[in-house]
Amino acid sequence: MLAADRGRAMMKMYHASSFALAGLVPAAAIAPGGQAAIDLALGVAMPVHSHVAMNFVRDSMRWRLETERERETVETGRWVVRARAR
Repeated sequence: MLAADRGRAMMKMYHASSFALAGLVPAAAIAPGGQAAIDLALGVAMPVHSHVAMNFVRDSMRWRLETERERETVETGRWVVRARAR
């Protein structure tokens, strides 16, 4: 798995994607009929931003699960989500 929330380059990409989304989302909302360039830029910026942000969430929550029972509950929840996705 890519350690997206580690390293200087990934943090720069995360912050750049934040700025890109701040400008692209309003531009896409007011663009008449959609613009291919805006759609392409959003198609790159959104996954990058989401991937890094969810790694932050995962890492911050992982250390809060202090008891074995809490870890088992989370693992069971993951199993249920994966089973329902199939």
